[in-house]
Amino acid sequence: MRYVLAGLGFVMVLAGQTNAQTAPMFDPETRAVIATHISVPEIDAAISSFVQDGTGGETLLPVARAGHRDAARVLGRECLRGRACATTRSESHDLLVAAAQTDYASAEELAALYRDGAWGGQAYPIQAANWLAHADKLGSTSARYMLEGLPIEAVREAGAVHLLPSPPAPVQVAQSTPQAEEEGEAGLYSMDDAEIAAFADFIFGTGGDGGDISPPQLDWPGQANGFPIFADTGLSDVGDAAASCTVVAQPVVEGLLARTKADKSDLGAYAQLQLEAPLMESYFSALNNPDLNGGFEGAAVNAALEQHTMFRDAGSEFGPTPDFCEANFTQFMVDKAIAKARAID
Repeated sequence: MRYVLAGLGFVMVLAGQTNAQTAPMFDPETRAVIATHISVPEIDAAISSFVQDGTGGETLLPVARAGHRDAARVLGRECLRGRACATTRSESHDLLVAAAQTDYASAEELAALYRDGAWGGQAYPIQAANWLAHADKLGSTSARYMLEGLPIEAVREAGAVHLLPSPPAPVQVAQSTPQAEEEGEAGLYSMDDAEIAAFADFIFGTGGDGGDISPPQLDWPGQANGFPIFADTGLSDVGDAAASCTVVAQPVVEGLLARTKADKSDLGAYAQLQLEAPLMESYFSALNNPDLNGGFEGAAVNAALEQHTMFRDAGSEFGPTPDFCEANFTQFMVDKAIAKARAID
């Protein structure tokens, strides 16, 4: 292998090309092999040995320094986990950081080390969330699920909430009432007797004079039937549709996540999760987009989502089904956007 690589270098020189010019033709691992003249089988054997008994570090260290990401990842993990070190902890960490720039597996490994406090003597969940978000950008299929194991505050601080497979639990928002404002205090909004009766009648049919409440449906341009929702809040029509679709998709995704965690060999659950999770992400993204939801952010969106969740949990038969959302949500958004554009014209 070394002779072949040496011959390859000789041919390049004859062709009038320098290593710097040809480097972009190769991935980091190939460049490391060329630079160190250590063959791929030698590196693979050293990785296996280092993981098993801590030997082979003298082979891995030079290729890791030359940019071999697999070697850097193994050296960093084993050293910072306290199992075996081929160099100082500081260099092991730095080699892993360098590899994590372009390798999602290394970014995930680094995130796990920060999460567990294996570097720096304490846990760094925000840095862990940042690296998982980076891993997702690089193409990781598991970084989003690793984010679920971090405190939600850290995920928010890292700006990665939108990557979560399922949205965080809605936050109960305190609202001022006339009485509370008079007394100089803020309290939770409370319904009057008429509202309580209407609410009870809507859910249980036992609210007395609550009156008839029609199933909430959003006007759907060009369609005979509207878009069913659980609650008609202050959000735009697209916002309310997204909220209702989010709350019906959430149990589906959470159930699939539970299956995959309980049985890692459940390939059917993994396959279905690959289909369902992006759908829920699209609903949740639209829900949190002020350009689509009527200009709302943060607590206001959470409060609206709580209303949809409340009616879903109460057993309302009026909201959409997961299948309905999958088949119709995108078209509903498109039709709404077209109708809005025509109205402006």
